[in-house]
Amino acid sequence: MTNDKQPHKFAPWKSLLLLTASGIGVTYAATDINFESLNEIARLVFRGAAAIIGAGLLVLYTYMRHTRPLKAPPPKKEVPPLPANIAMRIQRTAGISAQSNGPTTVSLSQAKIFAFSVVNPAESRQRICERYETGQRGVRKTVTVNVKIPSSQIRDLRKEKSTKNGDVTVLFPVLFPKKGELLDNFKPLGASEKETTDLSYSEYIGLIALVLRILMLHALDASEKDLWKVDPDAARAEIAALTEISQRKSQPSSYVNSAAHDIEQLKVKDDKIWLRNLIAEVVYLLTSHYAIVIPAQVQADGRFTIGYERTIIPTLDLQGGAKGFRGRIAGRGRILLGARPVAISLPIEHACTAQSYHMIVHSEEGLYLGSQDSPDLAPYIESYLENPRPDTMAPPYYRFRSRLGQSYAHFYTRYFPQPRENARRSQPADPKPKPLEFPLVVKFKFYEVPPGTIFRASITAIAAAALIWLIGFVTVWADRRGVEISTNGPAILLVFPAAAAGWLGFDRPSRRLLEGTMVSRLSLIFTALISILSSGLFIVFQGGAVHWDIPSGGDVLGISNWLWGGLVLLAIFNAVGTSLTCLVKTHEFIYLSTRKSPDGGATQDS
Repeated sequence: MTNDKQPHKFAPWKSLLLLTASGIGVTYAATDINFESLNEIARLVFRGAAAIIGAGLLVLYTYMRHTRPLKAPPPKKEVPPLPANIAMRIQRTAGISAQSNGPTTVSLSQAKIFAFSVVNPAESRQRICERYETGQRGVRKTVTVNVKIPSSQIRDLRKEKSTKNGDVTVLFPVLFPKKGELLDNFKPLGASEKETTDLSYSEYIGLIALVLRILMLHALDASEKDLWKVDPDAARAEIAALTEISQRKSQPSSYVNSAAHDIEQLKVKDDKIWLRNLIAEVVYLLTSHYAIVIPAQVQADGRFTIGYERTIIPTLDLQGGAKGFRGRIAGRGRILLGARPVAISLPIEHACTAQSYHMIVHSEEGLYLGSQDSPDLAPYIESYLENPRPDTMAPPYYRFRSRLGQSYAHFYTRYFPQPRENARRSQPADPKPKPLEFPLVVKFKFYEVPPGTIFRASITAIAAAALIWLIGFVTVWADRRGVEISTNGPAILLVFPAAAAGWLGFDRPSRRLLEGTMVSRLSLIFTALISILSSGLFIVFQGGAVHWDIPSGGDVLGISNWLWGGLVLLAIFNAVGTSLTCLVKTHEFIYLSTRKSPDGGATQDS
C-alpha cells in the first residue's frame, strides 16, 4: 500500500513565469536604458534592484524546480501486516513435515546446526575473507567463508543423515541483511567459488518453521508431533514467532512484548533450558533480519566453503574530513571539477562472526595505497580485553599490512569481539533493538602513481609562467622605449597554455570510483585563467589603456608594470606550488615502494 502523499510537482506555467520575470530583471540590469525622468543615481539604483530581483527569481526557480524535488523523500510504502491464517498455515505445514521423517525433512542435528549458526556464527566459521574491487560507482564485494562444524554436531548429523561417501548436507546461513535491504547483483557461491543456489523466501520460511517445530518438540521432551496437544502456550508462541519472522518489515517493539520473550517463559526441564533460550535467540534475531541460507555438502571432517558476491554502493565522502561550510564547499568543488575521493571507508561488520577475518581492497590501475587507519578500532579492542569472547583461544588482535605503495590494502583480525550493546537481554525494554549491527569502519587512502595528472599540470604551469614572463617582459620593455609591437601573435601564444590545460585536464571522462585529481584540476584551471588574463592584458596594453608602473622604480623579474608583474607572480606561485606537490608525491611513492616491509614477502595470517 502506497502513501497518497506525493512529492509536490512544480507546474510548467510557474516555471515559465519565474524565468520570464528573471530574464526581464537581468536584461534591464544589463541594459543602460536612459529614462529622462531619472537621474544617474536613480538609474543605478533601479538597475541594481532589477539585478537582485532577477537573480533571486532565478534562485527561487532553481530551488522549486530542481532542488526541492531532488531532496523530497520517496513515497512511503506501508507493508501490510501478515494475516494470522498465514502463520497458522505455515505452522501446520511444518507439523506435517516434522511427522513425515522423509528424506526432505530437517533432522534434529541439522536444526541445531542452523540455530547455532544464527546465534553464534563464530563457533563454526573459521575464516572470512572479503575482497573489494572498486569500479566506476559501485564496489564489487566477494566473500569467502571457511566453515568447520564442531565435531560433536557433525558426528550426530552423520548418524542421522549419512551417505555412501560420508558427506552430509547442512543448511547454513551465510548472510543476515536487515529486512527491507536489497542486495544488488547477489550471487551465492559454493566450493571453489562456483555459483550455487540459495533458498527462496518461501523455502526459507518453511525451513524456519520446521526448525522451530523440531527444536520446540525436543525442548519439551514431547513424543507427540502435534504441538497444540503438547503445550498450547508453546503453539501460540510458535505462531507469534512465525508471524514476526515472516513479516517483511517488522515493527520495532520492546523485547518483553516479543515472541522471543514468550518462548523464554515456557516451562521446560532444567536440562533443556539452554535449548529453549537458543530458540528464543533465533526468533529474536530473525525478527529484524532475514538469513540467506545456502545448502552445503559437508566433508567427513565437517569442513566446507561457501560465499557470495554482491555490489555495494558506498557513500562518497567528498568533504575529505572537513566539516561545516568549508566541507560543503570542498565537496561541491570536487563534483564541479570532476575530482573523486581517494579514500574509501568499509565496515568490518562480519569480523565478529568468525575466528579470523581478512579484508582485501584492490584499487584501480594508477593508484597506490598511501595510508590506512581505523581511529575507533584500538579503543574498541581495549574495552573488550577484560571480557573476551567465551570461545576465544586468545585475546582479540588486529593488524594492517604495514607496507604501503602497492595497489591494494590488507586488514586482518582474529577473535574480534561482538558488540555488547547487541546482546539480546542487555536492554530488554529498548523499543528499537539492533541485533547484528556494527558501526566500526576501516579507512584506506589511495594516491596517484607518479607521474600522473599532477606531473602534466606541473609542466603546463611551468610553461605558462615562462611564457607570461617572456611576453610581459618584452611588452613592457618595448612600451618604455616607444617601440611598437605590430603583431597580435603574443596574444595568441598566451592562449595556448589555457588550451593545453583544458586538453590535459578534461580530455576524457572519468570511469573510476577513486581518483586523486583535485590538486591537478585546480592547478590547470588556475593556469588557464592566468593565461586568458595575460592575453587580455596584452591586447589592452597595446591599446594604451593601462601604463601603471611599479612605484619607486621597482620591478618583478625585470617587469616594471605592476599588472604584468602581478600576473607573473601568480603564474610563478602556481608553477612552484604544483611542482612542489608533484615532487613530494613522487618522493613519497618512491619511499613507500622501496622500503623494506616487516611483513616479508610470503607470509599469511591464519
